[in-house]
Amino acid sequence: SPAERKALAPIVKLRQEIGRIDTEIEGLRRQVAELDRRAEATRKSLEAIKKDPRAGNLRARLSKRLDDFVRQGDALSRKIVELESRRLERKIELEDAIRDLVIE
Repeated sequence: SPAERKALAPIVKLRQEIGRIDTEIEGLRRQVAELDRRAEATRKSLEAIKKDPRAGNLRARLSKRLDDFVRQGDALSRKIVELESRRLERKIELEDAIRDLVIE
């Protein structure tokens, strides 16, 4: 009935928002994992050329690249924490809405 649909609409909306947040978190985690993989490869490259006196320019470029990967990973991790917090808020709202739901 229209009344039931109206009563369920906020619950459906919250559930959809939680789903969108979950999808975004999943994508960000994949990006963090890729940045971690690249950072580890860069660290290994830096280790391999550590004692080569001729590799100063390459060492500088790799160090900058590593710093960039770490900075990007930190920013994505902060975004994940924010999204997880928002998800928890929406989950609590959803649980409250379900608890308060009355269908006649």
